[in-house]
Amino acid sequence: MPILKLQTSIMHYLWGGTDFISNLLGIDNFAQEPFAELWIGAHRQAPCLTYWKGTQIALNQLIRREKDNILGNYTYQKFGKRLPYLLKALDVRQMLSIQVHPNKENAKKGFAKENKRNISLSSPLRNYKDNNHKPEIMLALSDFWLLHGFRSIQEIHDILENTPEFETLKPYFLEKNIQNLYKNIMEMPQEQVNAILNPLLSRLKTKKLYKNSPDYWALLADQQHHKNGDHDRGIFSIYLLNLLNLRQGQAIFQDSGILHAYLEGTNIELMANSDNVLRGGLTPKHISVNALLKNTIFEPLEPQIIRSKQLSETEKVFPTSAQDFELSELEIAENQTHQSDYFHAPDSLLVIEGEIEIFTEQKTQTFKKGEAFFVSADLPYQIFGKTNSKIYKATVPIL
Repeated sequence: MPILKLQTSIMHYLWGGTDFISNLLGIDNFAQEPFAELWIGAHRQAPCLTYWKGTQIALNQLIRREKDNILGNYTYQKFGKRLPYLLKALDVRQMLSIQVHPNKENAKKGFAKENKRNISLSSPLRNYKDNNHKPEIMLALSDFWLLHGFRSIQEIHDILENTPEFETLKPYFLEKNIQNLYKNIMEMPQEQVNAILNPLLSRLKTKKLYKNSPDYWALLADQQHHKNGDHDRGIFSIYLLNLLNLRQGQAIFQDSGILHAYLEGTNIELMANSDNVLRGGLTPKHISVNALLKNTIFEPLEPQIIRSKQLSETEKVFPTSAQDFELSELEIAENQTHQSDYFHAPDSLLVIEGEIEIFTEQKTQTFKKGEAFFVSADLPYQIFGKTNSKIYKATVPIL
């Protein structure tokens, strides 16, 4: 099986930026169209295209047809005839929804239950799009802001005490129960949401705000998501969740059950091959409070920046507990060579900077900035830096 050049999929979601992905791909974006996400993988919604024996074919179809030659025994035995991960590049211009992803058990049960109720996969009321979990790692390519897991009990207590508009929320937190507080916020009538947020947001408009304060993001969220005179209840989550600022090159892992939201910046994201997203605000899309409460972990979380591990002179890995995927960064200097492992899972690679040549016993191919390629399991390869180059690699950790 040769190395396959991939035609990546672009998602033009309205929250996306106009420059980063179009510049990466060398596309003139004169119309300033939003380029939100670049997908590199075999997800059924938008699989990469490639050429196989002279014919264009979707990568997920090719994997099903040639699974023995592509996936390798380890990946096929563990995950079946599909690529278990999806690699993305994101450009977050506007805030994404507050969201959580189900664990595998809840995904299987929820997917089967909604199938039994004959809810279409394309229905806006559908909660579970497949039967898989969706843990994910993100690595910042720029200064990046996000919400990640609940703050400590003390921090939440202090925010309720020091925000006068939150006085009516304090009784929900008397027993320091995050779930009770969050449940009441998500179930309160819209009139009550407006009654709390109206004076808060009016007060914030008179202040000079900075990005390291939840006040800044609360006001920005209202500007982006205010609709028909109503304030979005997701604004409360901005105060309850950890507000993080990742610097370029820092990474963080978001497991199932961790409530989170991306606020601003560009990143590389690697996740399990799933589309299961349960939303909790900052969105016009469907919100199922029952599903959200069932799948969210209501424990304080101390954020942990992932410490990379140097595997070789050219490769460092960002280890997580996920079995579906592993993210590596390859930095290859001009005239330097990177050698793959002899035994490896199927690899998907995106060139972020520079130009490379890739060698196998069969063929030599050249790839440049913005191009992606796929390497079948156990196919040894070498990457030669024609210029100083940076590549992000997705694979499956072989345990």
